[in-house]
Amino acid sequence: MGLKVITAPTVEPVTLATAKLHARIEVDDDDDLIESYISAARQRAEHLTERALAPATFCLYLDAFPADGIQIPRPPINAITSVQYVDGAGDLQTVDSADYALDDAQEPAWVLPAYGYTWPTTLDVANAVRVTFTAGYTADACPAQIKAYILAVVAAMYAQREILAQADRVPKSVQFLDGLLDAYKVWGV
Repeated sequence: MGLKVITAPTVEPVTLATAKLHARIEVDDDDDLIESYISAARQRAEHLTERALAPATFCLYLDAFPADGIQIPRPPINAITSVQYVDGAGDLQTVDSADYALDDAQEPAWVLPAYGYTWPTTLDVANAVRVTFTAGYTADACPAQIKAYILAVVAAMYAQREILAQADRVPKSVQFLDGLLDAYKVWGV
């Protein structure tokens, strides 16, 4: 199983203005740096929670259809764009959207075959099945606790930017904040 980002987020859960207000930064000279910290904090939170925290498009690759459903990582899932597979002749086929359903009542979500439908047979090659989907919170829907984490990490990174430049990693003084994300971790992916 592989997961690839097709379209990266274009908006962050936290705005530059909010981050600057939170960190009490009044100058505009470091705006690009602060925006990079916002992105880095979001990406760290995504890694720790196994969630998509900003809208993005992904492609999940499988070597074959599983016997039942396909578990979809990176909740919240917004939509399934397509389910494709390489058929026995080596051609890429698209499963009709009426032949599957998204079960997003749980996390992680599942793509399930429709009642009476059986997944088709694929060619025995790597990445024969491709599920393209969109996932991620809108900025307004992103949980406050996750936004608080991003703001705290950005403020700490900005305050300790000299250490970051030397170490090229998140300072240990920031790592304790990771606990803010515990309630949003996805288990079983």
